[in-house]
Amino acid sequence: MTRFERDLQKAIAGNEIEVITARRVEIKTLKDELGKCKNNFRSHALFQEITRLKRELVNIEAQY
Repeated sequence: MTRFERDLQKAIAGNEIEVITARRVEIKTLKDELGKCKNNFRSHALFQEITRLKRELVNIEAQY
């Protein structure tokens, strides 16, 4: 089971606020790191991770 599936199950079980808050904090942290990163390869990887997390967050929020 992926992290997204576990978080979705937690959200369905009633912990949606904690899941959404934790995901938003993680996205903000990665954005801050992206702004400081000088390595192009690492920057690209961070951008992909942020995009994936945003897409998953939208899916979780769409359930409510």
